[in-house]
Amino acid sequence: MKKIGVFVLFLCLITALAACEETNKEEPKTIKEAVSLYYGELSELLIEDDEKRNKLTSTHQESTISDDKFISRETLLDVYETLDDDTFDVNLSMYLSYYQRLLNQLRLKLENDTTTKKTYEGNLETNQGTTVLFKVTLTEEGNLVFDYNDVLSNGKDENAFVASIKMGFDDNDFYLNELRHIEEINGYDYFEFIEQQSIHQISYSNENNYQYKADNLKTNQYASLLVREDFNKNVESTVVWINSDNQTRTTLRNGINQTRQLALYNEHGMVFTYADELDGPINLWFELLEATGWDRAYFDTSDDLNVGVYKDGLRLFSEGQYKDFNSNFDALNKQASYGVFIELAENELSNDILNLSAYQLAFYDNKVTKEWVSSVLDGAYTEASSLMVYQDVDFTKASTILAFFQALTNE
Repeated sequence: MKKIGVFVLFLCLITALAACEETNKEEPKTIKEAVSLYYGELSELLIEDDEKRNKLTSTHQESTISDDKFISRETLLDVYETLDDDTFDVNLSMYLSYYQRLLNQLRLKLENDTTTKKTYEGNLETNQGTTVLFKVTLTEEGNLVFDYNDVLSNGKDENAFVASIKMGFDDNDFYLNELRHIEEINGYDYFEFIEQQSIHQISYSNENNYQYKADNLKTNQYASLLVREDFNKNVESTVVWINSDNQTRTTLRNGINQTRQLALYNEHGMVFTYADELDGPINLWFELLEATGWDRAYFDTSDDLNVGVYKDGLRLFSEGQYKDFNSNFDALNKQASYGVFIELAENELSNDILNLSAYQLAFYDNKVTKEWVSSVLDGAYTEASSLMVYQDVDFTKASTILAFFQALTNE
């Protein structure tokens, strides 16, 4: 029994030591060490992200589209079923590659530095391609802070801003944020990345003009809110909600133009879309490779007399039953799709349309129904709102946002 007790104690000690090693990064003591540490961390994150994405990317080769305008469903499926969709994956390089380049510039400037200094002042290139003076500081907590001034230009107007970039570790997770303050209009831009947790992007001009975006890196869910005021002082808001649980992307637009859009995905890509507008028609799109009941498709979509899918030589969509077809097939480059657009009035929508039985087809195991569409659309705003509360600030309430930025500025 004593031996077992000693062995258990030994295991506990080893586990505790391992946990300490995992949770405690060695704190940099000089600015050169900090730059090297954070450059290595960002590079590792981006290499892992690139490797994951390269697995989903096929090498481009010459097209092998046949001159035959008819292609069988089996031939299309052979390619379609090899497709890997990455709609719900976050492309980290899109967010972090600039900061990696910034660190690399500083790393090269400090390459021959043998001092123990904790500050640096010199010119570096920004993500706008301008070269400006940066003041870089290593804090007592081991964080690296970049302070600089620059000008934001849209080709017509120019606005000067002051900015601060901060990076470090929090409970062993790398984090990075940047705050910009456009003093002339009292506007703000904020970006924050926390490894394996979240990405936030916020732009604010005033209560009627701002944008909020949030990626949950744990669940692969995404929410955004765009509020804009037009020249006639009409305020419009657009909410986008990407839900990896049911593999949908929903867009809700409110204002003078009220529209709702829903897209359904699976492991191969987008398979169904729904769109409506106030007092307007409903527009549907179906990926027919997810439908059964047809055996070949006609690939000249400009030929209105023959376009469509066929069963035993008979065309299944007659004139007036569809708005348009779209198609794409390239076996070597892994491209395969055959879709149909359908437009109808709200009172014409039925489950027979949504499961395509009205056209002698069966679509997506009858999972798309009127009830399902209504459920997704009706629940999207509430579900998206769960990602719109950040640091105890509800970004759906415009009056609270300026105080959020003022608090960040005072930190």
